[in-house]
Amino acid sequence: MIDRCPRCGMSFEKGKGRYVMSITFIADVDFVLDETASDTEGDTSNLMDEIERSSEEELNDQVYKKNVYIICRKCKEELCADPFNNSNAQRRGDPIQ
Repeated sequence: MIDRCPRCGMSFEKGKGRYVMSITFIADVDFVLDETASDTEGDTSNLMDEIERSSEEELNDQVYKKNVYIICRKCKEELCADPFNNSNAQRRGDPIQ
């Protein structure tokens, strides 16, 4: 049983609310080929070498990955308000993408 929020470390109290947070990553490909690339055959060869060196799990993770966390109410509210932590980036002067 999970007894602490993995984000902030707060202990979960019995009978108090907590939240299930699911993050799913799914590969998105635009299928646009770089026509300016001069070595498409070499690129394909490099890609095939990488595929052969990778495990099935690593290859699957490149296409689909789902993580599930149990978090506290405070973290849920912070993540809902600013999921990409843009407010901290603005304070640091980092560009927001």
